[in-house]
Amino acid sequence: TKIHESHGEHDHPPSPGDLAELPGLTRVWYRLGLVLGVRADDLDMIKKNYPRDAGICKLKMFAEWRRGDSNPTYEKLVRALADIGKRKLAESVCSTRGISLSVLD
Repeated sequence: TKIHESHGEHDHPPSPGDLAELPGLTRVWYRLGLVLGVRADDLDMIKKNYPRDAGICKLKMFAEWRRGDSNPTYEKLVRALADIGKRKLAESVCSTRGISLSVLD
């Protein structure tokens, strides 16, 4: 079931700058990309093109998510973060963006 999303600031697509500032994702960017719906082929190409720079890979993955998702939202992002075991980061984003923690349940 789709959770109803209210129309607030967090409904806007996360900006590349906001996404770049998310800490602790250099080891999990690939898994996060899969959960966000980025195709494995696209993630593999990113990994191949930037094999020694996980920070760039993270940014490219987020760019691919924003490009491929018709409605990339903070709520989708925080759910995905929670799904890959980054609940504290998800809670922090919720707090910063005024998103109810109930979206994580």
